Amino acid sequence: MTPGLPDPVRAALATTFRLDRVLRVEPVARPGRMAESARVWIRETDGTGRTVFAKWPSRHARIRRMARQSGAYQREVMFYRDLAGDCGPSVPRMHHASHDPGTDAFVLLLEDLGGARPGDDAHSTVTDVRRALRTVAGLHARWAAGVDGVPWLPDWHGPRVRRYARFELDRIARAAARGRLMQGHRLLPLLAELSEGLDEFFARAARGAGTVVHGDLHMDQVLLPASPDAVLVDWQLVQRGNAGLDVARLIVMGLPPEERRLHEAELLEVYRDSGGGSGLLDEYRAGIVWTAFMNTSYALSRGPETGTSALGEVLFGRVAAAAADHGLLNGQGVMR
Repeated sequence: MTPGLPDPVRAALATTFRLDRVLRVEPVARPGRMAESARVWIRETDGTGRTVFAKWPSRHARIRRMARQSGAYQREVMFYRDLAGDCGPSVPRMHHASHDPGTDAFVLLLEDLGGARPGDDAHSTVTDVRRALRTVAGLHARWAAGVDGVPWLPDWHGPRVRRYARFELDRIARAAARGRLMQGHRLLPLLAELSEGLDEFFARAARGAGTVVHGDLHMDQVLLPASPDAVLVDWQLVQRGNAGLDVARLIVMGLPPEERRLHEAELLEVYRDSGGGSGLLDEYRAGIVWTAFMNTSYALSRGPETGTSALGEVLFGRVAAAAADHGLLNGQGVMR
């Protein structure tokens, strides 16, 4: 086994390419990832060299359990098998995708886009966010009429997500009572209201037209190559849902509050003009509420280090500011 490269990944390389040898493995370590990944340099039997982006399960049992509970590994593999082929340059090209339902083991081999500039929540520009919005608007428009033959694709407002949300909101409430969420304290009243009105929140969401959404779209999930298109990665939470889930996370987490306030209306217009549809504001506000929930749940699972750096400002400060600006911290956040 090449150091840092598990045998199943090497086996997938051997069955996908005319593999002579693996020349080099460069781990890709970015915060918050649910899986291990690496850029892999290989040589084929005819002497051709290429690089491949490889992805496989996390080394940490706790993260693997979380991935299995959410279906994250299976969802991403099935996304590349069933949906990615129609996305053009908006997602990496797939070389290999396999998943074992029994063990939840998986291997993804994707087009290497190591030459693209990675997005960065803490340091994104309005131009970066604008590029990502144009890309996701095109995908939302493509899928707005529905997708066929994808029984694995969950509904954001479906029973599985509702059960997960109820469990996590109860866990957040217990942690808050013990003083474990000081960094995100401004969001706690909004989350308490979400907990009380969860069924109505989801009922309102279910009335939206819906599309296929990334589910965790922020600038850390975006690559910015030289071409005009942004590339969206990490499709582990792909689901049917309202477009505002993606749009709110991208804008609110991608820009400091003062920049978001200056450009928010224009960015929403960019999304609409790029094919993303109209009537987005209510969905956008629902996306802010859900982002508050997702980020607090993530921080609680990851531990106190998430609130002691620039990451804490992205997760909590930016979201709380957006919630306040949209009147979601005044007792109307869920039913607005």
